[in-house]
Amino acid sequence: MANEYRLPEEIQSRLNKLEEDKARLEVLLAEKEREHAELTAGDEVRPGVYRHVIDLPASGGIAIVINGTQYFHGQAYEFSRDELAGILDMEHRSWAHEREVKGNGSFENAYRPKMNTVLSMRGTR
Repeated sequence: MANEYRLPEEIQSRLNKLEEDKARLEVLLAEKEREHAELTAGDEVRPGVYRHVIDLPASGGIAIVINGTQYFHGQAYEFSRDELAGILDMEHRSWAHEREVKGNGSFENAYRPKMNTVLSMRGTR
């Protein structure tokens, strides 16, 4: 092609650097995703032992306390199958409580009669 456009050297070098940075970030992202996959619920570390990352909402405090042992939010712990079931139940209940507090719960106005509210300016003058 006779009219081929070439980028100035400075812009081309910046573009090459950005592409290199993007490639490095993609590698880091893949590594982080792999690490996260290793730390999610249900990962069996040894037979009968599972690793789980504690995930609590804002209203759930900073830790789950069982028999004086604190399991802090964001930290990974190893649990037996029965312990993991209890921990997951506590987490799910705290998230359900968070939804209720914010008004997004399934039982919002559960026992109140349905109201057909219509807002109108009729009769205000």
